[in-house]
Amino acid sequence: MKKELLKIVLLLFVTTGILMSCSDNDSDESQVVRVLESNGVFVVSSGNSDNSINGSVTYYDYSSQTASSLGSFSTVGGSFDRHSCDAVVYGNKLYVTVTTENTIYVSDVKSGQTLATLSTTALMGENNGLGPRRITAALGNIYVSTQGGYVAAIDTASYQLTKTYQAGSDPEGMCIANGKLYVANSNNGQQQSSSISVIDLTTGANTSYFDTNIRNPQEIAVIGDAIYYLDLGTVDELGGMQTDNGVYCIEGDSIRKIMDATAMAVGTSKDYEGNTSVCIYSYNLPQGYSNADYVAYSLSLHQTWYYLFDAVDNPCGIGIDPLTSQVFIASTYVKTGKYAWDRVPDYTSPGYVAVFDENGVEQKRFDCGVNPVRFAFNVGVRQVEI
Repeated sequence: MKKELLKIVLLLFVTTGILMSCSDNDSDESQVVRVLESNGVFVVSSGNSDNSINGSVTYYDYSSQTASSLGSFSTVGGSFDRHSCDAVVYGNKLYVTVTTENTIYVSDVKSGQTLATLSTTALMGENNGLGPRRITAALGNIYVSTQGGYVAAIDTASYQLTKTYQAGSDPEGMCIANGKLYVANSNNGQQQSSSISVIDLTTGANTSYFDTNIRNPQEIAVIGDAIYYLDLGTVDELGGMQTDNGVYCIEGDSIRKIMDATAMAVGTSKDYEGNTSVCIYSYNLPQGYSNADYVAYSLSLHQTWYYLFDAVDNPCGIGIDPLTSQVFIASTYVKTGKYAWDRVPDYTSPGYVAVFDENGVEQKRFDCGVNPVRFAFNVGVRQVEI
């Protein structure tokens, strides 16, 4: 378990493009040490295309405890055109994918100044680069999945295409571990070709998992020798009920369900016995249900537990700060429906984020854009003299 914990901590640090270092001069009375610290979080909101509401990014600064909208990335009306999808902080840059624009926006983390706008269709070709979806970063590259069924590796210094990897149908979430790229191929929820791809980053060789338990995978994480993925399952066309949604684990040739879920985030935190462990935090709000369950899973205990009760109005995104272990849950507000007791999610007004500590105690809330869905944590380096 100690090896697994170390791997996930290192993975979280490496994906921010930051390493700790110290002075080479051991004879000095004092040394300067570079330490990691969490400075804030970027919240990606998808907007509402049916109501012509653009997507946006909000930044919450930990030190000032203020939230601000980052309109500087915009091409239309102070926010992203139609649909913002995902974001990652790597080094001193923020990268945001916008699906309907076939664009990746690059900005300076500190100033918010736009540094570049990258066209995925120009880099990868009209078909391969269509519809950039999810994004991660490592090894001097950002990795972007596209609706065309590919993943682009793009150099973060030159913004040139390093390599193109063929994934599966409609790839979504990704992670990098053990020199391999793991991709959740959703097939847009059609099941027949849904899969998990394991791509060797050196050779490009693709090994895929196909199974009846892989229906609509969205998120993925590798911890030790196991692959954990979030699957949204299926929706009954007649009753409109969502089933088989949950977090699943692939170990060797077997796949088992860990817990019911419609969202997940992985980080080091305290489990319900108070021990530091790699934990998977989730909430479960399947289609056809009105109340969410907030469930966590400890890899050291192999147990689930309820970590929150009635946390937010309508959860639509979750993230864990890799250093503070705080749990961030994004939500829409709710409004009164046809009847006074009928409360429905408001998908046309700005949402909010609630922040909880390891014990499930709410610490703060801040407003953000319409339909908040993803988080990108701003982990930076501070020099300390010791």
